[in-house]
Amino acid sequence: MGEILDALRRAEKEPGRPVPETSPQPTAAPQSNLPADDSQEKATAVARGIVEGISGREVLLHPSSPASESYRKLALKVRGELETCEARSLAVTGPLRSEGKTTTACNLALALASMSGVRRIALVCLDLRRPAVANNFGVKAVVGIDEVLADPTQPLSSARLRTDIENLDVYVPTKAQEDSHTLLGQGRFKQVLTELEQAYDIVILDTPPILLVPDAVIIAEQAGAWTVVVRHGKTRTGSLEDSLRELPVQKFIGTILNEGPLPRKKQDYGYYLYKADQEDSDDGS
Repeated sequence: MGEILDALRRAEKEPGRPVPETSPQPTAAPQSNLPADDSQEKATAVARGIVEGISGREVLLHPSSPASESYRKLALKVRGELETCEARSLAVTGPLRSEGKTTTACNLALALASMSGVRRIALVCLDLRRPAVANNFGVKAVVGIDEVLADPTQPLSSARLRTDIENLDVYVPTKAQEDSHTLLGQGRFKQVLTELEQAYDIVILDTPPILLVPDAVIIAEQAGAWTVVVRHGKTRTGSLEDSLRELPVQKFIGTILNEGPLPRKKQDYGYYLYKADQEDSDDGS
C-alpha cells in the first residue's frame, strides 16, 4: 500500500506516463464450453475507424504506438499476476469517474487477445448504469448481458459477440440499467461468471466506480481478482484509500497508475501496475 500512495504523491508533482514489466508464461487453458458459431453467422467487426476522443481501441488502431506497447506490457504483468493467484476473471474498476478504467479494460482485453499462448479472452461490460464498451468497440448487441442476468432461461451464448479479432469475445448490455445492483446481487450473476471462467482463459470485467455505486463491490466479491485504475493529476490518495477499504483485499493484484511518472527516457509510455507489499495488503490499509 505504501508503494501505491508514494507513487500517487509523486504523480501529483511529476509529468509523464508509465509501463509494467513482463511476467511468466501462461498455463494451459480449459476447453471452451461455448459453441463456435452459436451467437451469429459471422464475427462482429470491431470498428477500425479513428474517432476523436475514443482511445478504447488504441491497441487495435495504432499497434506500434507507445501507448499500445504500454498496454501490452501491462497485459503481460496482469497475466502473470492472475496465474500466480490462479484467477481467471479480473474486475477493472476505479474510485470515481474519468480515471480510465473502461479504456484500460478495453485495451487490456485487446492486448491479451494478441498474445501467444492465450486461447480465449472475454471482455464483459458490467458498468450497466453507464455502459461504454460497446461504443468504444463500435459494436451493438442483439441480446445483452443485462438480459442474460435478468432472465435465467436466457443462455449466456445468446449475448456473445464473437468479434473479428482472433480469441476475443465481447459481452455488452443492450441498454443502461439503473437498478443494476439488483441484477448483480442475485445468484444468477455468480452462475454466469462461473460459466465465463470455464469458457475463457481470462475474463476482463469493466465495472462502475467503487465510491459512487455498490456494483463494483458486488462484482469484486465474485471475481477471481480485481485492480483499481488511478489517474495522474486526478485521483486523490484519499479516494484510493477509501476504495481499497471497500473491496476484498485478498483478491487485490495491484493498482494501475494511468499517465503517471516514468524515467525521462520512457516518458512516452503510459501504465504501471503497482502492487502493494504483503504487509500492507494484510492490514487492508
